[in-house]
Amino acid sequence: MGLLTRLLPSTGTGAAAPPHQGRWLPGQCLICHAWPAAAACEDCRARFIPELARCQRCAAPLASDATPVCGACLREPPPLERCVVAVSYGWPWQSWVSQFKFRDDTGLAHPMVALMAAAPGASELLDAADALVPVPLTPERLAAVQQQFTGAIVQVPPMYSALKRDGKALYEYARAGVDVTVFEALHVA
Repeated sequence: MGLLTRLLPSTGTGAAAPPHQGRWLPGQCLICHAWPAAAACEDCRARFIPELARCQRCAAPLASDATPVCGACLREPPPLERCVVAVSYGWPWQSWVSQFKFRDDTGLAHPMVALMAAAPGASELLDAADALVPVPLTPERLAAVQQQFTGAIVQVPPMYSALKRDGKALYEYARAGVDVTVFEALHVA
């Protein structure tokens, strides 16, 4: 039994579906809120999953389908023989990943597996795979994400904090109903 068939039960028609399908009410598209629809309706899939030429080794976007491997992988081949990407990490998919990873929204697991299974070449690779592992960001994507965490930030501590103003904790002012200007802002560089 391949990895894909273990992750995504079949409906018997060759299409993947959750084992509970048909027993619950239909869902709503998490992107456009169309009802009834899958977690990502067909219109949203068509709109937000563009067909991009990608490197077969690292899945980085390519300018055209003329060459199957990017220049970086030709110069220094990664340890992967083949890499498949279901969607580009941008809206709306980045919010799905964040909700799944950081908010424990396990309800997104099946829709995300379904997107991966629908990616060109994914089902053959998943059926032949012994394990499924995440791949780190490309250097370009990592640099773009890192820019969000550099530079000055502005923080204002809440009134219920233990910080003190005039020798008295801010939470004591808050309990007494006294509104004080905590700080103009804390600039952290």
